[in-house]
Amino acid sequence: MMNKNFIKKTILFNNHIRLGAKMICYSGFYMPLQYISSLTEHMFVRNHAGIFDVSHMGKLILKGKHSGEFIQYLTTNDICKIKIGQAQYTCLINDNGGIIDDLVIYKILENKFLLIVNATNIEKNKKWINDHIKKYCDIELIDTSLEYSLLAIQGPLSLFYAQKLTNIPLNRISYYHFEIGEFSGIKNVLISCTGYTGSKGIEIYVSNENVEKIWNDILEIGKSKIIPCGIASRNSLRLEMGYRLYGQDLSEEITPIEANLSWIIKFEKKFIAKKILQKQKKKKT
Repeated sequence: MMNKNFIKKTILFNNHIRLGAKMICYSGFYMPLQYISSLTEHMFVRNHAGIFDVSHMGKLILKGKHSGEFIQYLTTNDICKIKIGQAQYTCLINDNGGIIDDLVIYKILENKFLLIVNATNIEKNKKWINDHIKKYCDIELIDTSLEYSLLAIQGPLSLFYAQKLTNIPLNRISYYHFEIGEFSGIKNVLISCTGYTGSKGIEIYVSNENVEKIWNDILEIGKSKIIPCGIASRNSLRLEMGYRLYGQDLSEEITPIEANLSWIIKFEKKFIAKKILQKQKKKKT
């Protein structure tokens, strides 16, 4: 059992308590399991909108002249296919082709990337990356996980209400694209058309000192049409869509081929364990 003294809290911990959330330990953090009931929250996201605090997720910055080349070798997807302002779902794999983590990579600048990784895998990811980064003197890995928060506003009404807090035309942000601008009066907020629920929505990356304002503003502007949701409904929503969960569907003993994630493997490029995955794919077909 994890020592309670080592369980982290997101910046919004007290907000969750005030809203009556049932808190549990999840991925090393105190997280809201549910506020009302997981079924009510699930259906509210499908029919209206919900807001999730997912600040436990890891947020790593990788930058440097050869950072793109480096990511290209360590992951299965083709980072060359995205431009600045786009994101990509991919896998970080080991020498045997097993999945170290599944992650989303945001291209901030030509030589600067934001890696959103699973909370339980932060240290493992950092070690794997740093073990290989030694070959590149111009690449730097920075862990900003505890400096930034992440909110997910999901559901068919999410953009309607979120739009009231920004001048950025949210409906023009394409899927797996993002913009950095002002939101709720706060500058330099990353607004991404991504999510883990399968419903329309956005994810917001903001510095810790500003996340409470955004959280409160969203709930206020949405009133009865946006409710806070916990990880139980987030899990049922992703299950309904067939999205993978690391630790259940994915692990270091499972390759992307075995996990039916062949669509994020680009064999035309060079990457770790390419030959192993090619043989698996050939056998499967």
